[in-house]
Amino acid sequence: MTEELAFNPSENVLPTFITPVGRFSLPSTEDVNLGLSDAILRRADPRHGNANSRPGWSSEENILHWPEPGLQVLAGHVRSALKHMILLAREGAEFAGSVKVSAWARLHEAGAHWPISHHPRTHWTCLYFPDYQPADGDAEKSRMPLVFHDPRGPAVSMMPHPGAVGLSGQMTLRPEPDLLLVFPSWLQYNVTNLEPGERLIVIGFGAILRAPGENGSPIALA
Repeated sequence: MTEELAFNPSENVLPTFITPVGRFSLPSTEDVNLGLSDAILRRADPRHGNANSRPGWSSEENILHWPEPGLQVLAGHVRSALKHMILLAREGAEFAGSVKVSAWARLHEAGAHWPISHHPRTHWTCLYFPDYQPADGDAEKSRMPLVFHDPRGPAVSMMPHPGAVGLSGQMTLRPEPDLLLVFPSWLQYNVTNLEPGERLIVIGFGAILRAPGENGSPIALA
């Protein structure tokens, strides 16, 4: 059974454009990350998957059916993080429904195209980074290629206000090998074009909230 993640809003929530983005550091991930990265690299045939990321590679939304045990470990952490963020968004009110989750994997390399994305068919999105290799081999000195975009438009980003991130209307993050992000699916994000030598592997989860009585069980992974 996967260990329940600790949660402290002052430490685990980024006030991104006054939008809650959960940021969790997962425990004991080295072996899991190696296994997941190897599984994705072995399957990353450019003739298959989703064409949006070429010359990178993106899987179909079915990787929870892959046999690698690390996926179930990661799914357990996602379940725990979603519970925390759903409870936070509901201001402490318990959620009596269920959550259906699908998952996909993406390999992003130099020259790959990752357009600004959001996920209108889901309520919550989770991103996990089993592998990020910066161009110079030093993650501490590397760029921050993950970009979140202010959903309030350009006029708001030009005015001083609580939670302002700057005139660009963007917030950038550096992927880390134990980092799990959880955020509302309407929040737009993308990955900048990577430099030669850079490589990023991402596992994404999309969560759909279901009312009590609909198919599924509480925080169930499909």
